[in-house]
Amino acid sequence: MIRYSAKHGLLSTVMLLWTLALGGSAPAGAVSSTTAAPQREPIRMWFWGAPPNLQEALQRALVDTGARVTRPAHGLPVGGDLEYADELSSQKRTLYLRLVEGLVKKGVPISGFGLEAHLLPHRPFAQKDYRQFLAELAGMGLTLHVTELDVNDKSFPADMETRDRLGADYCKQFLETALDEKSVKALLTWGMSDRYNWMNKLKAPNRADGLPSRSFPFDADLRPKPLYYVLAAALKSAPIR
Repeated sequence: MIRYSAKHGLLSTVMLLWTLALGGSAPAGAVSSTTAAPQREPIRMWFWGAPPNLQEALQRALVDTGARVTRPAHGLPVGGDLEYADELSSQKRTLYLRLVEGLVKKGVPISGFGLEAHLLPHRPFAQKDYRQFLAELAGMGLTLHVTELDVNDKSFPADMETRDRLGADYCKQFLETALDEKSVKALLTWGMSDRYNWMNKLKAPNRADGLPSRSFPFDADLRPKPLYYVLAAALKSAPIR
């Protein structure tokens, strides 16, 4: 896939994932074996992520992991950005601000922060608070990327038109807030079509009524939905950066 992207002039993003136990770290060799093969290909962004447990344990693990990821012996491609990405509920924002601040102070060469935008419309979106959060991250000199945009419609009525409209309206709030920050340099959706919606592959139905979720810009027949037009308009009207 990476070589296909390179052949067609497309940039690639790689996410390195592992589970960190309390106070643990990435398995030895996990990073080197993942990054070795595509070393000469044009990887634009490298992300690493881990679930937050206790703040001190997570920070110890991430500092240790960050040091290993960026050692020259592991062949991090020239021009690749090492970013930290994880969930961003309001309860976690202070944790992540302090975490990133600690990484920067310790000299870990972290260049950016990935915003996992799995939107949950049943939670009110605090635009002012989120905008301040982005400003603080940008103030640390980090480039910001929206990495996994989708809309979870489990709280919406069954009617498809209503669901699509409500999802697009909620996403519009998010995009207006996120793209207002000029340090946000990229916007990636977690999928393009509801035909391949990961929420519809969960063991338990995402929606209580069992209906398929409609989370992406195109429906299962690859027709554009209101979310597509919201995305297009938000990108067109965003401040130039």
